Amino acid sequence: MRDYAGYTLRYKVLNVLEFNSTRKRMSVIVQNYQTGYIELYCKGADSIVEKLLKTGDSEHDKFIESTREYIN
Repeated sequence: MRDYAGYTLRYKVLNVLEFNSTRKRMSVIVQNYQTGYIELYCKGADSIVEKLLKTGDSEHDKFIESTREYIN
């Protein structure tokens, strides 16, 4: 994976939470080799992911804004 400046980013996959009909999303937990941070990436229906975010939180607001930009 490359970042916006074209640098190669490397991750170690720690766990994969496969998609299933109950969760209606899939997630992958990775460790960023550059920072050492453990990160979670999630893919799923916007209506499902939105329910996981706290209303009024900055991440919730960013999610809503990004979703609206994508739709329009």
